[in-house]
Amino acid sequence: MQTPRAPELMLATSPLKTAAFSRIDTFSASHKLACKSLSDEENKKLFGQSKQRHGHNYKVVVTVHGEINPISGMVIDLMDLKAYMTEAITKPLDKRDLDEDVPYFANVVSSTENLAVFIWENLQKHLPVKTLYKIKIYETDESSFVYKGEATAPSAFMDACTHPPHQVLSLSSFLETVDLGEIHCCTHTAGTNFCLSCFFGGEALTKKQGWEWGGDQWH
Repeated sequence: MQTPRAPELMLATSPLKTAAFSRIDTFSASHKLACKSLSDEENKKLFGQSKQRHGHNYKVVVTVHGEINPISGMVIDLMDLKAYMTEAITKPLDKRDLDEDVPYFANVVSSTENLAVFIWENLQKHLPVKTLYKIKIYETDESSFVYKGEATAPSAFMDACTHPPHQVLSLSSFLETVDLGEIHCCTHTAGTNFCLSCFFGGEALTKKQGWEWGGDQWH
């Protein structure tokens, strides 16, 4: 008589799927826009009323991406992400004067753009490598700012792509022109730079998509 086998955990053998997940946090902070290398008059001319100390109720949208875990069905443990955001955003920034209380802004203008960079760098200390995708900060209901990390230097791209450097296109600028959603390019892609000819699979197919190199730009 055959001995029954113990039940085994069966996992799907299909390729892992990827997804993006966003979580929102809020904090209140005060600041003023001023560059220490400029005079009061120059700062006033550059920043206007924002040179005076004022406050904002900031809303931060943190987006992470990665493979969907076949066991949990998640990209990241939600409680872990919440804890990371508390350490990187709430604790150092909430109810603070950015210029006086946050050492990062001692010699950096506390603009929302730089604030997004600060949050990105803080979160990178906690999250797994290449998990963080985007930081979006709402300063007001009408104004928002996005940071996606540093772009890869063109030289790194040219190690893989044989097309002239001037034909390398910024992926972010391309997506602003054509809404293709999340793009995963061929091996010619390096970071955020890529060549349209490589992406579409050759010059003929590139022209078929309505893009052509002329003068000094893709159009």
